[in-house]
Amino acid sequence: FHSDRLNSRMRLSTTFQLNLNDSLAKLIPMIRRQFRPNPNPDAVAHGNAAHVPVGWAFVELVNATNQTQTLVLSMPHYRCNQATLFVGRGSRFDSVGTIKNSTPLGERFFSALNLAFPVSLPPHAKLPLLLRTESRVGFHEVDVRLSRQGTYSKVAFIESIRDGAQIIVCLLLALVGLLIGKRSN
Repeated sequence: FHSDRLNSRMRLSTTFQLNLNDSLAKLIPMIRRQFRPNPNPDAVAHGNAAHVPVGWAFVELVNATNQTQTLVLSMPHYRCNQATLFVGRGSRFDSVGTIKNSTPLGERFFSALNLAFPVSLPPHAKLPLLLRTESRVGFHEVDVRLSRQGTYSKVAFIESIRDGAQIIVCLLLALVGLLIGKRSN
């Protein structure tokens, strides 16, 4: 395992309300009853952001090894404006943090263009994760990926280069179009 999509393993809800004072023993069974399985392996799709501005996704990670796994839960930010990750620790959910599209790169957990959170999975443990996402316009969906921390750094760097190259190509095409338009006058 280096990196894998979690979309098909997640359970979804658009009506869930988290009370951080409730215990995991109370919340986990309620989540299992209220959340529905995500049918889409390509994305966690909540729907039109005008109707579903807030979405919840739930997954339980299992570490069958004798070592702590240092992982990264990440998703691109193009159809999600804000994400908050809650991790079940002890007897309750704790917030890992919130990242917005407008969060400066220096204030993110990982200085990449994705919404990414650190996840530490203890040996022989089951770790419940609850992801709250918000979207203001368009279709509200996220592509959730779980990666080893070293793998994530390499992938994020390559994606940054690819995104930069796409911007340069688009600018060059726009410049060529502008020049062709000027010459045709």
